[in-house]
Amino acid sequence: MEMIMKKMIISWLFCLATVYIFGQDVCYYFNDEKVCYEVSATRILVKSETLDIAGLENALQNPVAGSLKNIYVMGGGLFVVEMEDTGREDMWALHRQLSSMEDVVYASLIGGGYPGTGYTNEVLVMLKSEDDYPVLLEYAEIYSIKEIKPDVFNGRHYKLTLPHNPEKDAMQTAIELYETGLFEYVDPNLIHLCPFEWCPYGPELEPPDMNTIVEEEQSIVCYPNPVSDILYIDLEKRTPNKTSASYDIRLYSSLGNLCRQAKAPGGMVEFSISDLSGGIYFLNIYAENASKPEAHKIIVKH
Repeated sequence: MEMIMKKMIISWLFCLATVYIFGQDVCYYFNDEKVCYEVSATRILVKSETLDIAGLENALQNPVAGSLKNIYVMGGGLFVVEMEDTGREDMWALHRQLSSMEDVVYASLIGGGYPGTGYTNEVLVMLKSEDDYPVLLEYAEIYSIKEIKPDVFNGRHYKLTLPHNPEKDAMQTAIELYETGLFEYVDPNLIHLCPFEWCPYGPELEPPDMNTIVEEEQSIVCYPNPVSDILYIDLEKRTPNKTSASYDIRLYSSLGNLCRQAKAPGGMVEFSISDLSGGIYFLNIYAENASKPEAHKIIVKH
């Protein structure tokens, strides 16, 4: 435990240096490299299990910076708060203000480098060995982790849920856990607020949630799953007699990064995934003129 505390102190000092160097950027680790991107200067994601729009408006009567412009309902207790007369530095202050509110589960800075992406209060971790589980329990105690959920397909992969209004959000927690060197990877669990890069926020938008996989009325077969080499996407069942149909097929990592993309009129599509790291991926299949994609959870296991 003493060694862990020392590493925690080193990580904390490193985070202070990171803030000084990168300013208002958001950073996380991906493929052993630190990736930093700009955050939105006007929008922030808020999760609340008790507030509606009126309650959130009332809670933001005196924001620390700028003024409230609009609040968009994203579903599932998620809201996008849009401000005016604000900048990136102001959004960090607003993030801290929202995170301190009793009725707010978490607040998330929306990425400017990856438009329409925000992070949840969950962290995905991969242990270097299944024998390292006691180490995970020690860190779960340090961060007051609310839930540790194992992956049924991989004994080293877990999803950690942070407590209500945590002292450190998912991004900070992921960075500090990764920098201990005790985990294979640690990722903040990201969600996409809309399917495409242009991301038109609005109350009419029903975005695909990377954490909620549509199970009903799925007619596209993806196999094998788990997959280690070639992922086959069979569009034939959906369009046996519709040769004019068009599909946009996208495979995202758990971080929300686009890993593969293809456009096809139907038939069979193949994605080579042998070079992708093991873990959870999300396959979104956008049919022509469809309001939302058909979503599949894909397990890559080598």
